[in-house]
Amino acid sequence: MPKINVSAKVIYDISSGIYRSPANALKELISNAFDADAANVVIRTNRPFYNTITYYDDGEGMSPEEFEWAMSHIGGSRKRRDGEVSFTKKRRPLIGKIGIGILAVAQICKSFTVISTNKGSNIKIQAKIDLKEFEASEVYELVLADKDITIGQYNIDKHPENKSEHYTKFILHEIREDFKTDLEEKREEFTDYSKYAQGTKPLFREAESKNFRDFIDWLRTKDVKKLKDYWRLLWELALYSPIEYFEDGPVLKEKIFTHKKRELASYGLTLDVDGFILKKPIILPVDNDIETKGVDYAVYEIDSEKDGIDKSQLKFTGYIFNQRKQIRNTELQGILIRIKNVAIGKYDKSYLNCPISLGPIANFNSGEIYVEHGLEEALNIDRNSFRESNRQFKLLQVYVYELMSKIYRDTRQRSKERIAVRNKKQLIERRNSVKHALDLLSKKYSIKYGTLKHDSSEKPEVPIKYDKNDIVIYTNHKIFEIRGIDKILLEKFLILSEINKRADFVSAPDYYKALLEYLKK
Repeated sequence: MPKINVSAKVIYDISSGIYRSPANALKELISNAFDADAANVVIRTNRPFYNTITYYDDGEGMSPEEFEWAMSHIGGSRKRRDGEVSFTKKRRPLIGKIGIGILAVAQICKSFTVISTNKGSNIKIQAKIDLKEFEASEVYELVLADKDITIGQYNIDKHPENKSEHYTKFILHEIREDFKTDLEEKREEFTDYSKYAQGTKPLFREAESKNFRDFIDWLRTKDVKKLKDYWRLLWELALYSPIEYFEDGPVLKEKIFTHKKRELASYGLTLDVDGFILKKPIILPVDNDIETKGVDYAVYEIDSEKDGIDKSQLKFTGYIFNQRKQIRNTELQGILIRIKNVAIGKYDKSYLNCPISLGPIANFNSGEIYVEHGLEEALNIDRNSFRESNRQFKLLQVYVYELMSKIYRDTRQRSKERIAVRNKKQLIERRNSVKHALDLLSKKYSIKYGTLKHDSSEKPEVPIKYDKNDIVIYTNHKIFEIRGIDKILLEKFLILSEINKRADFVSAPDYYKALLEYLKK
């Protein structure tokens, strides 16, 4: 039975666990399907039991020779073995490069069956792969070496198949307990677990329709971090994979990023997980009071070419959505880097370790950057992080720093403008309330506002005057310029003093008492 050999260096790099979540592991298979020009990817988790997980895509598939080559060259992608290739036959940007997709499966299950055929072939391969040797303790104790390590073995059979068929299927057996435990839900999560086993009473009611948008709308006001891992699996697969956005995403009421949305839609990749047809789960904002552009929010579109970056070094596009308060879904706070349409890690709230202190403003943003050229050499083997010493990564860092500095300044300025408008509105409302109260108490007095007229050699007169039953307040008097003073309270005091001079306190005690009580408010 043939052995599956991997270089010790690759095993050394990944022995601590290359994939951080179930979604990250399955993302590799979806990326392979994208590279194989698949139109459909179907995943079934056998929920809620998770005893067997199945995967299917209708991509180009593999011939027996290609499969055997892949098994004997883990860490050397067959997609690029004939030289540097940038696009698939359908002109999709090629994702795969490292050639370690099988190791994603190794962290989900102990054995699996792969069935595949390519168009024009009259046979299909069926191989049973045992990865139990991958668990051997010595695998995790390796040092860097120029030798190969056996991580499993496989047995391949050939069966007749229609020449028009092309697909790849994975059947994952012996699901690893930690993976399985992560996905399992507890009985108390559901109001009626006995019915749930037959497909009813899920965590959120709309899920009965298997409408993924219903799930996302339900989730928009929830905290993704509090979801159980099955629901996180849906969320993360939708977020990480090279699939299209919802028609009104990523920002409601804004036609941004239209070129990328059209591009993703043109690839025609449909991702079906347990009946949910996934799309990118980014719908901003979630707050009903974030509605006025330039006041409540701003959108910064990113285009490296327009911003003067040499496209032979690095080419990328994207956006950052900024709002006047914290992004409700904390998982969307920060910036997400995508290479060849696939997410690298999670949203980064440090903005590539931005050196300026953003404070709370760091949580006011959600953005994506799609890298179309460059940065692949900066990728670590887990495809979830970068080597920050890489020259292209540093170039992107500088770009992000400068953009975040601008967003910081703009946010502060918009905040000042909002505060000024709010304070002016409150000032007018409070002055009107004083006028209204005086009008109700007596028709004798009315409040007006004026401006003292004097040249630079004269001192301002008193801040308040009585003129034909009008009490005139001069708002440019220096007394109102004192920092920290409550101007409305001062106005009330001046009005009270002026009326005290004019009113017959003995004959009008009720009036004066009522006015005094009001001025205390």
